[in-house]
This record gives sequence, C-alpha cells and structure tokens, in this order.
Amino acid sequence: MLYRVRITRYTIDGKSVPKGTKNAKKTISLSKKWYGRIRVGWRRKAFPLHIDKQTASKMYRCLVVNQFKIALGVTERSPEADKPIQEHVQDFLTDLASRGKTQQHSDTMRRMLDAFIEHMKLKTLDDVTVSKLDLFLTSKRNEGRSSRTINSYRQAAIALMN
Repeated sequence: MLYRVRITRYTIDGKSVPKGTKNAKKTISLSKKWYGRIRVGWRRKAFPLHIDKQTASKMYRCLVVNQFKIALGVTERSPEADKPIQEHVQDFLTDLASRGKTQQHSDTMRRMLDAFIEHMKLKTLDDVTVSKLDLFLTSKRNEGRSSRTINSYRQAAIALMN
C-alpha cells in the first residue's frame, strides 16, 4: 500500500505552537515522500520510498517481491557468500589501509576479528550471526574485559560486516 504521511501543524501568525494553544490554526498537509507498508511477521512496517510516485511504486513492488522470496526461502546467493571469512578480513584490512588508517589500527582490528572468528569457529560470512556475536561478547565480559574493550570488539565485527 502506497501512501503519504499526513502532517498536522498548529500555527499562530506563521509560528509553530503546541497542540491545544488558544487561537491556533490547524493545518494538515501531506509529506513530500511516499511510503510503503508491508507486513513483517505479525506487524505492519512503514518504509520511506521516494518523492516521485512512479519510482516509489517500483520500489514498493521490489520490497513486496523480496519479502515474498524471503517467506518462501528463495534467496539469491552472492558469489562472495562462499568465500572464506579470512579473505573478507584481508580485504577489509586492505580497505582500511587505503583509507589512510594506521598500521597499529589495522593490527588491532585484525587481532579482534581473529579472536572472534577463532572463538566462534567461523568459516564464511554466512556463519556470522547476532547471537554468535552476543555469545562472544558475553564470553569476553566473563573474562573480565571492560565495557570499552567489549564495545571495541563489537565495533570491529560490525565494521567487517558493513
């Protein structure tokens, strides 16, 4: 379902005022952007799409088709999906170096990512899940690591996945 959000504003002499203000004029306008609503699990979720209705309609159809494919279990696998995780780590570290990060930063990231991969026995990126990351971080917390260190491990894993 495509729709635009209704925006309600209350003004006096062109200035915004809170709802319920005496002598305030209520104006209702529609958002510039179109939204699409699809069912995710038992809930309906709104997705911002585009300003142009035709483009928004195409984007909405893609959302619905992808949702349907996921529900059926038919998803397209990327050729990168079967690549060993260590190759992804190496590509990630190369990217860090090309963006001007220091060697010390790269070494720290490698150490943290290797610890995560080794502890959880990960082979490919498909093996990485939020629950495994949480388990790993909990084990680090149980080892007595500080919150700042645990956050660094979390950020390293998230950076790899982005």
